[in-house]
Amino acid sequence: MVMSQECCITSHGCYIAAGVFEWIGTFLAAFVLCQQRQEIMRKSSIPTNYFKDYLTALCCYCCVLVQHERHVRSAAYQR
Repeated sequence: MVMSQECCITSHGCYIAAGVFEWIGTFLAAFVLCQQRQEIMRKSSIPTNYFKDYLTALCCYCCVLVQHERHVRSAAYQR
């Protein structure tokens, strides 16, 4: 069975599009997580650095989520 050239191009394009959407989703999730991190830090009077917070959220989002939970559950968090 021989596949046509058009079929291969289409499937390759789908893989590229899926990869692009994956990266967009990753950057968008890091942005949202960074916004949450900024809000938590502001409420707790902790100095913020947007670039550092964004890179932290982008590189290790699981660590950021755990840190958020621990901080919000602590007595130091001002609601």
